[in-house]
Amino acid sequence: MCRFVGYKGNPITVADLLIRSENSLIVQSIDAKESIKPVNGDGFGLGWYPEHSDPEPGVFTSIEPAWSNRNLRRLSEKIVTSCFFAHVRDATIGMPVTELNCHPFRYGNYLWMHNGFINSFKLIRRRLMKDLSDDAFNLIEGNTDSEFSFAYFLNQIGLDKNASADTLGANMMLMIENLRHALSELEITAHSMLNFAMTDGENIILTRATCGKIDAAPSLYYSETDDAVIFASEPLSKVRENWRKLPTNSVFVIDKNNSIEILQL
Repeated sequence: MCRFVGYKGNPITVADLLIRSENSLIVQSIDAKESIKPVNGDGFGLGWYPEHSDPEPGVFTSIEPAWSNRNLRRLSEKIVTSCFFAHVRDATIGMPVTELNCHPFRYGNYLWMHNGFINSFKLIRRRLMKDLSDDAFNLIEGNTDSEFSFAYFLNQIGLDKNASADTLGANMMLMIENLRHALSELEITAHSMLNFAMTDGENIILTRATCGKIDAAPSLYYSETDDAVIFASEPLSKVRENWRKLPTNSVFVIDKNNSIEILQL
């Protein structure tokens, strides 16, 4: 099961959370405490919004394990940003380990990550592919359920790069609903794990969700201060009272003012 982290608030150095925190994403890449498997060594990715007028985020991905990549450490020590996503991958069985399959995925000003899997994805992909416009379909470069979900979401919003937080949140909920409906129609009862994260650099939408026989989704926490909101698959500090666990089957919306809303799926 993958692990991810995200931040939005006053500008910080990426390494403050990615490397220097007690239970950093680097630590979680080799010793995850709340995952089915402790090692997430099938590549990593970092996406960040630059501190200038360019609305499109930078993205750095690699198929190397995050714990041994020197360039990741060097870059994270120098990147200062007010919003970033980072992800370490534990590839689903049958999914190739290539840079095209590393998160976060990017379209315009959007970043997207996924922790989990869609069961019987090949069947679901065939069922839902007909919903995609040519433009949305042509965005897909890899072969993961994660990137397909991103394209499906973008198709729902008409590839709009200026959608509001309400629109993004509503369409995230609609996407989960459509995935569940497709799974039900195909009589796929085995569980799917649907922890998604997306941002446009100002708003962040998260889900902690599941579908099928298992009630508990992969772990997902958030912590807020006066000037920032952080989310992570596992708390980044040993002081756990600073972290709140999102309930299963919920959508977490952080708007451009860092106001928080939690909706039930």
